Amino acid sequence: ALPWARAPRRHPHRFALWDPGDAGPFLPDPTRPGDPRQFAVLRPARRGAKPPLRRGAGGHHAFAATAYLSNCYTYAGRPARALAEAEALRPLVYSKRRLPRAGYLIARAPALVFTQRLHASAAACEEALSVLEQDQRTPVAEVDRVNATGGALVTRLWADLARGYGRCPWWQRVEDYVEHHPTTLLETWFLELGLFAAYRKGCLPTARVLWQKLVDEAKLSEVFFVQGKGRVWFGMACLEAGHTGEALDMADEIIGLAREHDNPMLHAMGLLLWGMALYAWEHLGDAVHALEQAAALAVQEDVGAHGVYRDALLVHAALALDLGHPVEAQDLVERVEQATTPVEPPHELHCLRALRIQGQIALAERAGEFSAETSSEGPPVGSAQRP
Repeated sequence: ALPWARAPRRHPHRFALWDPGDAGPFLPDPTRPGDPRQFAVLRPARRGAKPPLRRGAGGHHAFAATAYLSNCYTYAGRPARALAEAEALRPLVYSKRRLPRAGYLIARAPALVFTQRLHASAAACEEALSVLEQDQRTPVAEVDRVNATGGALVTRLWADLARGYGRCPWWQRVEDYVEHHPTTLLETWFLELGLFAAYRKGCLPTARVLWQKLVDEAKLSEVFFVQGKGRVWFGMACLEAGHTGEALDMADEIIGLAREHDNPMLHAMGLLLWGMALYAWEHLGDAVHALEQAAALAVQEDVGAHGVYRDALLVHAALALDLGHPVEAQDLVERVEQATTPVEPPHELHCLRALRIQGQIALAERAGEFSAETSSEGPPVGSAQRP
């Protein structure tokens, strides 16, 4: 939520900026739990139609409603759609040095991380932080400035963590900021960061403690999306520690909740965890099916979660190699390395994982050639021939 144009609380849907009686088809569909219109105002689907909110509320309310809408698509697991909606904010930004510019950048930054545009997200966060620091004249509630600054710091750190970086300078900045501004929302975000770090380090006891804290904190902050991703990190930590059954249970829970809330990105992440757990249990056919589903969901037009997509392809490639299909494994690795603008090339961690699989493919092919050469030469001269 972008606070400098906060929606009046007196309206029935809190974020609706016009009389719901005039909304007609723009009200949420009650049959779709994940419909972002339950939380924000949708602009008319007809191109060129003037939204009701612009007729009655002014430019700053239009900015707020559009920013809310972009954020809602991010939390609904549709980051590609969130980026498209955020672009509607650009004409409303009247200066690069005032808070609306920061609002536009903050609306884009998380979606850029999820769509694998990590360098673009990092740059957006750094510029937003600079604007927030410089513009002290634009009126805004202190709690809203705190959450906006904290959100930009947290997203900037995610841009590094997603690339496989460990302790980077942004860790300390986020930790210090949360310590001095202990809001429920910031503490929830920080707990998720800690849980992800514990998973990456392979420390299940720490991950378990942080997961329980995140569950308790998320009940207060009511951030389903953060809690959903936390389930994924905890499930991954269980899997890394060999607790495959617990990881499968967590994956099943994630998939069920994602379907209930119509969140395709979380659904893809749950399927990825499900496929990895089945792979560990050597249910290879079911694992392949889950990984294919995860990859397909991740690259839907309104999702564009290319990080999840590449993760699914790399796990599938390793599985194909174990099944003795090096050609299929090589094809999957090549798909990981493909990038169409504006999606960025694979980050460092994905590149390292791809190189490892390519090395295994080369070893498998060399072993096959050696075996073929040995069998064609026949037994060594003088060797004993057994019946």
